[in-house]
Amino acid sequence: MRIYSLDLMKIIAIFLVILSHVSLYFMNRDPQDFGVLFIRQTGQFGVAMFYMASGYFLLNNRHEDQFCYAMTKSKAIAIALVFWLCFYYLYDNVVLTRVLGAPHYDFWAYLNTDRTASEASHLWFLFSIIGLYFIVPLLRPVFVDANRQMLIYVIAALFLLANVTLVEKIMNSLFAIPSFIHPALLMSSQVFGLVS
Repeated sequence: MRIYSLDLMKIIAIFLVILSHVSLYFMNRDPQDFGVLFIRQTGQFGVAMFYMASGYFLLNNRHEDQFCYAMTKSKAIAIALVFWLCFYYLYDNVVLTRVLGAPHYDFWAYLNTDRTASEASHLWFLFSIIGLYFIVPLLRPVFVDANRQMLIYVIAALFLLANVTLVEKIMNSLFAIPSFIHPALLMSSQVFGLVS
């Protein structure tokens, strides 16, 4: 059974994401243009809408074993992610480095699609979707009336997770404790996906 309101939501999200990507060209030409910046930020809301649509289908599936369902979905996405990461890494570090003299990327830096601008930067969405598939089996029991109090704990846990990197920076500046999270392990896009 199709849910036309979700189809409409996804159509609007596609339009917003396209707007966001197109606005990058104009932002590079004039970074101070408020109108372009507004369009860029409005377009980012389309990404959150995609997360919400994915979350709706993940939370409303009828599978008995939610963990196996999430693992199967995650494996399929992870295979595509690994394939394309390897493809782009070889392309960037073999073809572009030798032919055009582009800079060589360290693999761990390359893996962090949030901080490394490369041919694979658009794969950040796959990283965050995998995180969403892992967290959803834990969230399903929360959306039952009897477990309403647990929802508050889940929101608090997601809030803490979203601020782990902030806590790390505070600990570093106050007590000179070195960074303990490798940037490739917890990316802002993963947090963005979980919170959405």
